Amino acid sequence: MSDAPVLGKFPSDLVRYGEALKSRIFPRLQITRLSQLSRRAKIKHSQLIFSLDCDTPDDTECVSEVDRRLRDLGLTPTYAVPGEDLAAGAATYQRLSSGGAHFLNHGGRSHTMFDRRTGRFVSSYFYDTLSVDEIKADIVLGHRTVREVLGTSPTGFRTPHFGTFSGRQQLKLLHEILCELDYQFSSSSLPWLGLRNGPVFRSPTGIVEFPVSGRSGRPSTVLDTWSVWGSPFPSLSGDAFMAELEHYCQLGETMPLLLNIYGDPSHVVHRDEFFIALKRVVSVFHPTTFSALLASK
Repeated sequence: MSDAPVLGKFPSDLVRYGEALKSRIFPRLQITRLSQLSRRAKIKHSQLIFSLDCDTPDDTECVSEVDRRLRDLGLTPTYAVPGEDLAAGAATYQRLSSGGAHFLNHGGRSHTMFDRRTGRFVSSYFYDTLSVDEIKADIVLGHRTVREVLGTSPTGFRTPHFGTFSGRQQLKLLHEILCELDYQFSSSSLPWLGLRNGPVFRSPTGIVEFPVSGRSGRPSTVLDTWSVWGSPFPSLSGDAFMAELEHYCQLGETMPLLLNIYGDPSHVVHRDEFFIALKRVVSVFHPTTFSALLASK
């Protein structure tokens, strides 16, 4: 993607707070800017990348059904599965891979654990608590596991719990490690970085970054299924989530946008309303993948 905008350096955290403030006060202005940055990245019509983080056994159990429903909508999903979970569910993920699904390196170790007190899976193993050597070792372990289980070498990466590893120096470190390992891209950054640099951009290391998308009414806040159906303290109702998708459809009909949404299979497998809303989205946003978008540039 040689014509992606070049980023001189990752912006400071102060810039991050500024983008968050602007998105609260001027959300439509921020979306318009995002469309302008999309045009700069040679995105001429609205496109959708949909990915799924499979961080728990519950996700592995239902992922095949979710994959089937997504394929019925014309979507080729991209999966981010921790190496240990990928190996544990090898037969399932091998079938998905054979069917054309794409896979990111999502680190080697599992990064959730079951809390018997609450009866829920909770997050664990955060990169911001690890040393540089430990981070690199986990990325290498994830790479090796994808290759051993699926027979292909991943070229893209997503940081576990990437919202906790999204500072300037952290992203710079991540891209340096990925460059050493000959990766092509990452989708490990929050929406504010997309508002600053565009929905796809190349860092000084040569790694292409795809920030995840934010909410249409608050563009610096992540739009994901965890906020609706996964969190013990949801910040968005199901109806509000559907309204966000419909609003994006209205915007996408009038300006080119790259929508990069992710979720978890266990959050949506029994949500018919989610798939109905997604059907509406793909009527406006052309389905694509990280790899396909890179190959087209």
